[in-house]
Amino acid sequence: MIDRTLRVLPVGDHDAVASMTVRDVLETAIPARSFLPNARLNPIEKREVERMRDLHALIQRDFAGEKRRNAQGSLADYIQQAWLSNGKKPPSGFLGPFVLYFLDPLNIDKDQEVAHVTSLLAKKIAVHIVHGIHDVKAIAKYFADLNGKGVRVNPNLVAMADYTDPYAEITKRVFGELQLELETRQRQVPANSTAVMTGLQARTMVAAVAKGVAAVQYGAKPIPSDDVDFRKLESVATTWLQRVFKRFDVASFRDKGMVVRSVPVSATLGALGHAFLDGTAEEQRAAMHVLSDKKIDWAAGPHWNGIAGKVNLETGKFAVGGAKEYAYTSNRALTEPTSAVGKQIRHESEEGAAA
Repeated sequence: MIDRTLRVLPVGDHDAVASMTVRDVLETAIPARSFLPNARLNPIEKREVERMRDLHALIQRDFAGEKRRNAQGSLADYIQQAWLSNGKKPPSGFLGPFVLYFLDPLNIDKDQEVAHVTSLLAKKIAVHIVHGIHDVKAIAKYFADLNGKGVRVNPNLVAMADYTDPYAEITKRVFGELQLELETRQRQVPANSTAVMTGLQARTMVAAVAKGVAAVQYGAKPIPSDDVDFRKLESVATTWLQRVFKRFDVASFRDKGMVVRSVPVSATLGALGHAFLDGTAEEQRAAMHVLSDKKIDWAAGPHWNGIAGKVNLETGKFAVGGAKEYAYTSNRALTEPTSAVGKQIRHESEEGAAA
């Protein structure tokens, strides 16, 4: 099965670490796509797949659904754009070690420096090799522990630590210019913090200046740059958000009794600034009017039901909802005062409006 050698550092009787080229890994490991029902395999590959199929079901997720979309989309883009570096500078991307499992034990030389593993594409990756363990339950537990017991990095930290993300970098500069503190590490703003909101929520507001309310669809994921003039975006976002935070102080964005703290509404407030990036004078006046509209009740309550959240039928209390679900309705309520939702947050009845 393995006819070439690779230097490794043994860790124990059944595992070792090594630096392998991508080609080595591809030639050594059975790819996930080989286990698909319609995989085209030659007789040798088919025999090896059938030998490992039951074990594969326990230690590796099927190459389908979100895993397949990620491999063919976001992960592929990350590898190409961030991990593969063409210059002398360190790459902006990082790939953690891969785990390779061999059912059969490998031959470790007496000096414990060389393991017989297939030689491999020029780019090297870190590999943790596990071999010679025949207890399927043990291998299955390794997989479960590795993928389930670690603490996942929260999206806020992931987004705000990415210095290659122009929206995140602009957000930090804009809020720094406005002297507004952001929580850039924790998932939520701690009760004892002086931060106005999370960096991720602020990033959505800035992105909304560029993309409109549609920016909420990206969440913590990369936001397309398209033909965005980032220098202009930073200038417009700074000026517009200065107006927003002059209208609503920091306490309003921290107050659970105010709806502006919700992502659907804060994203919409950011989206209003799009008129100053690429809009008409009439659209700019309309955006300013929303900020000054005294009829809007910004207190969180049932009048925002179905717009920025929903009322719990059992408790009767209103709870804010997610951006993707409610941002478009929030936007309509704020920008279309004569619509049903627009009247709802202004406490105007259909009869009263008609009169």
